[in-house]
Amino acid sequence: MDPIKSYQHVSDKIANTKKMPVFFHPAQLDFKPLYEWALGKRIKHPETTQRAESILTAVKKNKNDFEVFTPLAITTYHLRETHDYQLMTLYNTANLLPEGHTFYPTVFPNKRIAQADPTNIYHAGYFCFDVGTPLNSQTYAAATWSASCAYDAASVVAEGISPVAYALSRPPGHHASEALFGGYCYFNNAAIACQRLRENGKRVAILDIDFHHGNGTQDLFYYTDQVLTISIHGDPKTCFPYYSGYSHETGSREGQGYNLNFPLPKGTDFATYRKIIERHILGDIRSFAPDYLIICAGFDTYKKDPVGDFNFDTEDFFSLGEILGSLDYPTVVVQEGGYYTPDLGKNVVSFLSGMLQGHENKTQSHLDNPAVDPPITSIIKTEAQTKNMPKAKPSPSIKSTSQAKSTTAAKSTAKAKPTTAAKSTAKAKPTTAAKSTAKAKPAT
Repeated sequence: MDPIKSYQHVSDKIANTKKMPVFFHPAQLDFKPLYEWALGKRIKHPETTQRAESILTAVKKNKNDFEVFTPLAITTYHLRETHDYQLMTLYNTANLLPEGHTFYPTVFPNKRIAQADPTNIYHAGYFCFDVGTPLNSQTYAAATWSASCAYDAASVVAEGISPVAYALSRPPGHHASEALFGGYCYFNNAAIACQRLRENGKRVAILDIDFHHGNGTQDLFYYTDQVLTISIHGDPKTCFPYYSGYSHETGSREGQGYNLNFPLPKGTDFATYRKIIERHILGDIRSFAPDYLIICAGFDTYKKDPVGDFNFDTEDFFSLGEILGSLDYPTVVVQEGGYYTPDLGKNVVSFLSGMLQGHENKTQSHLDNPAVDPPITSIIKTEAQTKNMPKAKPSPSIKSTSQAKSTTAAKSTAKAKPTTAAKSTAKAKPTTAAKSTAKAKPAT
């Protein structure tokens, strides 16, 4: 950790209380994308400032449970632990755009033959994968403060100040990889939190509950056995990001078996979702035995969300939070998607309140003797051989985790590999849903 940073003010404020620290910076509201191109149509951009404002208002109303803090500025060093310098150079280039001018990448070259200059804003498409994630003079500052929220939330958990902390990160982050932005994401906030928690060889599990697959997070940790990445999401056959999030993507090299995807069909209700969580994902996390848990918390699984397509009620988020909180790991919750702003704040508070309740109760009833499938490691390898499944290949720009502290606790086999998922997706096999054009292209 950066030695000049101190979180004594957080400790003093929540000492002898059960309050959850919440991190947010007002500068995150200065970035205001106006529109995006979705399936050939120009639409109002879903990633509005109203999202964060809705959450912040709801959190502040619950003064007995939450305390809001302004994060300290993250250092360039800690951003560079996760992201490529060329990507950061591009964001600095965008800072020079005239006030009120927004640039949308529209040309995406073949990287095998093209070379890019990150000081040329017209080369932004080299570092981006969609047309819905614009750049302007406020992008870098807002994204940096969003990452600062995640870093500080991780720090107060790592230092034992609070067993759970919430980063109100906006813009979101789970679609961003080392050298690519997209899906409304610029820095991968959960990955930045993870790098903070991994100090001193600690192991981290990341569970992504956003409606959309966290392709950036998967890419960043695809080769390591020190981070377990799990995502439960809409079937990418018909849901963004389309090219990743399939059940056969299970990690590579040392990371084989440490990336688990649970794609589910559109319209999935909470009862079905909960079965996957309880029968498979909880067992996978417990088998991995992490030192810390990160939850990429997207609320676009809500029944009214304009870009998600699951069928959750507000009360379901409390139940989900309580289940995950009862795992009783030191936990960082990082905000991702959720675009129905009239109810977003109450949905977030419902989930966080469930987390607090779960941590307090430490209830294990739903964890005792779960109906768990056999260990997945042998299943994954056997299926890959017998079905000749291609292994997913993350972006060639992604850092080898051997360069990013992944071998600090080198292959400690004292802790078991995760135990369920590949076969579980066979039980909850995604169906090919009819393409819905009524809703906008989802992201985050």
